[in-house]
Amino acid sequence: MATLIERQIDDWEKRGVIDADVASALRGDIGATLAAGERKGTPKASRRFSFFQVVAFFAAISIAAAILIFIAANWDYVPRIARAGGVMALIVAGYLGGALVNARYGLRRRIIEEACYLLGGAAFVGGVALIGQMYHISGDERDAALLYAAGLGFSGFAVRSLALAAAAAGWMVYWQIDGPNADTILSLEFLLFAVSIGAGIGFASFMKSAWLRRIYYVAGVIGVLPIIGNYLLEALEWLAGTYDAIPVNLRISVWLFVLLAAALALVVGRFRPTLFSGVPVFSSRRAGRQFALGLLAIAFLHGELSDDAGLIVVSSLSVLYVLIALYCYGRDRQAIRYISYVVFAGEILVVYGETVYSMLGTSGFFLALGLVLAVVAFAVYRLERLWKARGKREKTDA
Repeated sequence: MATLIERQIDDWEKRGVIDADVASALRGDIGATLAAGERKGTPKASRRFSFFQVVAFFAAISIAAAILIFIAANWDYVPRIARAGGVMALIVAGYLGGALVNARYGLRRRIIEEACYLLGGAAFVGGVALIGQMYHISGDERDAALLYAAGLGFSGFAVRSLALAAAAAGWMVYWQIDGPNADTILSLEFLLFAVSIGAGIGFASFMKSAWLRRIYYVAGVIGVLPIIGNYLLEALEWLAGTYDAIPVNLRISVWLFVLLAAALALVVGRFRPTLFSGVPVFSSRRAGRQFALGLLAIAFLHGELSDDAGLIVVSSLSVLYVLIALYCYGRDRQAIRYISYVVFAGEILVVYGETVYSMLGTSGFFLALGLVLAVVAFAVYRLERLWKARGKREKTDA
């Protein structure tokens, strides 16, 4: 079947755009390129999109699912010899069909080849499960997952099937995260999982398949997530225990110093950038980090001073801090401006929710809340007007 460029060459030759010698040379070059791509195993040189191949691949998946469902529904009515023979026939047909497609068409029908291998792999998975049920073979789903991963993986490596290798990665991930030692790295199970993922990455590199390599990277990350989570939880528990061992007054003093340092850094970086020019932490380019550090100190101070008096003090410091941040960077930094609005409103809601609500009724609380929010809205409006006027003056002076 002629490619698009070959048909274009034919059209150029018919219309006299190129002569017969040039057309023949171009066709020969295209054929040599395709042949070289098939020999080297580089799909980019010879593969092109084929709607037929895509539909055939989808059909293979549907047929595989239909086969499994049909066999499962009528399994009890099929003699045992016919059951085992039928499963083996499906496996052989799938793998043999893929090999025949590869031998006949090479890389030009790669999707059809993978579809055949996928049929054989699906028959293998379904056959193992159903034969195990038929002969009452002991084992759980995790043991079966390891068998599926091994069977699909080895067969995928043998026939160089990317689809089977990807399916093996999925079963291997399931086997790893469902195991009793999924959260420890010092186990034989994790060693086997790591070796399997490494072998899959090596196979993907050998096949020059970027998407299969990414699949194995993702599979490796998913497999180690329980381990990372376990160590992270242990680290957090240790940090919490160490933090609780520090005297309360010392903790409060440290966080007050951090809050003061963050506010000072915002002011110095905005209005006196040359005062600490050799200290990067006071640079205006780090205003976002300075602001975030102050918010972190406020959060910890709320946890340390949770009574009514402490709440009033911390909330007052919070409002003062966000006002400083707004004055310094509210006009230039949109993120600081909007986060300051949220913190400002949140502190007011917390204070009124903890104090005023206990003294007033429900209607009185909402009335006071509405008045306070109206005042906040007016203050924000005035600040926006002030920043806009200051910006116009700076442009005029420039």
